[in-house]
Amino acid sequence: MNISSAVKSSSHTHGQHKTKSHGHHSSSKTSSSKSSSSSSKTSGHHSSSKTSSHHSSSSSKKTALDPNSRKSSSSSSSSSHASSSHHTSHLAHTLQQAAISKSRSPSPIRKQSLFEAKHWENALVNANAKQKKPSKNILSDINSPNFWKKMPSDKSKPRTVDDICRSVGPEILTDLRFSQSGGELKVYRAMSTNEAANIMNWKANKGTAEQFVASGQADSKSLKQNNLILPVGGHMGDYDQAKHYKDKDPTSQLLEFKLKPGAEKLLFSDKCMAVTRNGKPSAAITMLNILEKGRPFPQASGNEGTKPGFIGFKSESHGDFSLAIGKNQPSALMFQLLVDDVKVVG
Repeated sequence: MNISSAVKSSSHTHGQHKTKSHGHHSSSKTSSSKSSSSSSKTSGHHSSSKTSSHHSSSSSKKTALDPNSRKSSSSSSSSSHASSSHHTSHLAHTLQQAAISKSRSPSPIRKQSLFEAKHWENALVNANAKQKKPSKNILSDINSPNFWKKMPSDKSKPRTVDDICRSVGPEILTDLRFSQSGGELKVYRAMSTNEAANIMNWKANKGTAEQFVASGQADSKSLKQNNLILPVGGHMGDYDQAKHYKDKDPTSQLLEFKLKPGAEKLLFSDKCMAVTRNGKPSAAITMLNILEKGRPFPQASGNEGTKPGFIGFKSESHGDFSLAIGKNQPSALMFQLLVDDVKVVG
């Protein structure tokens, strides 16, 4: 399959999709018109009800002198009032219970707690408790000055774009295809308008890139020549962290990357992530991986927290940590395979 022609076809299809979508909205208006007409008929039904009520009123005047009629009418009125009160009370109770139930339901935004150091510390404490010989104070252990000195040296090699195309990439796409996870993690980055524009242009060919990687036919040359690698760099993180940097530069734009369901598990795994060897958040997630899998994460660089072909994890002073892509196309390719959608949010 020729990648260049596939890219052109993808762009053409993308344009057609927009046209069809517009037509769909037009259809929606027609539906709305029908709904209005239906509503008008319903209004007529209420008008008929009023007429019926008028005839009932005339009939009641004729029987007003009948004592039995009075009792029946009084009893019916009392019963109707009681039924109405009961219905109102029941409705209020139902609404109250729905509000309570909603307040107790877990909010989807808690998926974002993965960006909090506390989340990884709690996970570490829980994992430690399951050990045959748990540490008496695991959080003190990871704060020890000797913690990183005892860490075995990192023997993992940086990855190239071809490495990801040949093995890791297709494996990740297969894992995500069968993921049962609910909800999505959202990652944010403040960036220049030029970087934002390039990313939004890339979005039209996102599906084409995934198809080639999944097929095992993609390689570095074809992906780069056709601009199929996500043109993102630097660091990204949660919304508040990215908004902090966006506010520093009013000319910048804030982009949201919504990950695929289940992608958060891969993102924070040693298959995709490399971790800097400094900072408490880094120590917590590293020790957690040691307890659960028996090994530390691949080591990211100390300054920027990057490692080609991996997504870096770097402790930060503003926000607990950030994800590092740097200027590495292999890392950008790794990240884009986890992304479901991207849009400008500020």
